[in-house]
Amino acid sequence: MGGRGGICLAILLGLLPMAAQAGQRSIDPARSSAVFDIGLYNGSRVTGRFAQMQGEILMHPDGHWQVRMRFASAHTEVPGHARYTRLLRGAHFFDSQRHPSIDFVSEPFLPARLQEAGAFHGELTLRGITRRERLYLERRHCAAPLIECPIEVSGQISRSRYGMHSLRWAAADEVRFRLFLLAHATP
Repeated sequence: MGGRGGICLAILLGLLPMAAQAGQRSIDPARSSAVFDIGLYNGSRVTGRFAQMQGEILMHPDGHWQVRMRFASAHTEVPGHARYTRLLRGAHFFDSQRHPSIDFVSEPFLPARLQEAGAFHGELTLRGITRRERLYLERRHCAAPLIECPIEVSGQISRSRYGMHSLRWAAADEVRFRLFLLAHATP
């Protein structure tokens, strides 16, 4: 589920009020969330979440920013559904024993880009396969997005592009995700 680019852009939009301050920002995992859903053969959808994530916003000397996110695949879950949770963590989906993390790195961008909602790109690494993905940033109407209110990033990926070809009879290829991110200064 990735979309590091989307996450980076979302974070950057929230950091505009802090653009004059030097340093680095971290995603606050206690106040942020990452959810995804997968369609099932019967037309219903299963919603899961990444219960453990970490992220940082790098502020490069040339003025560009970049977001890096890491999600622990062994901590994915479908709340209230132990069987679906085991399937997600297992070899048919995230294969958390062999691939303990899902990583996203946004393309570098200028902070001014955060004034706009829309598409952005980054590289998602899932099951050891890295692909360029497009994510979407939703516009927020508060004085300090990412600090006072969460930034929302969404997107979708194809399971088969990351080697998840199993269970096609039971689950759709498309995985949709949504991230709600808040940041704080890194000590």
